[in-house]
Amino acid sequence: MLARARERVPSGEFYEADLHGIPLGDNSVDLVVCGLAAMHVPDLARTMGELTRVLPPNGHLVISDSRGLAGDARLAGRDRPSQR
Repeated sequence: MLARARERVPSGEFYEADLHGIPLGDNSVDLVVCGLAAMHVPDLARTMGELTRVLPPNGHLVISDSRGLAGDARLAGRDRPSQR
């Protein structure tokens, strides 16, 4: 998956990391994509906190999860997005 992303967007930076300890600074990336991993995490609130920690206030978080668990977690330290 990362190889394909690097091929399609050669100027982008892509990382694979533990969802409980992303090795990036606070507010350091504009986009976080979590594909089909959230369903395997026992502490979803902690994971959401880590995913949002690396994003600036106007950053984007994309989660793909077959069970829809992301709606159950509050974004740590952030306002919850409006329901559409």
